[in-house]
Amino acid sequence: MLAAAFAAACLAVPALALGAEAPAVVTLVEGPAALLRTAGRFALAEGVRVQGGDIVEVPDKGLVQIELADGT
Repeated sequence: MLAAAFAAACLAVPALALGAEAPAVVTLVEGPAALLRTAGRFALAEGVRVQGGDIVEVPDKGLVQIELADGT
């Protein structure tokens, strides 16, 4: 659960710094990760766009890579 909170914080900081939400895309998923959005809970897959306010839930031995539009 700590990993999910860290991932959400990492996504929020660049968006706040720029004053606008930068698009982010999931580029790698290992393990049964989930995306929590206001509409519900979804299995996370490569290619999914992550929005501000989303929470990414990753199990202890899982891995998710999220890439911002600027390549970071």
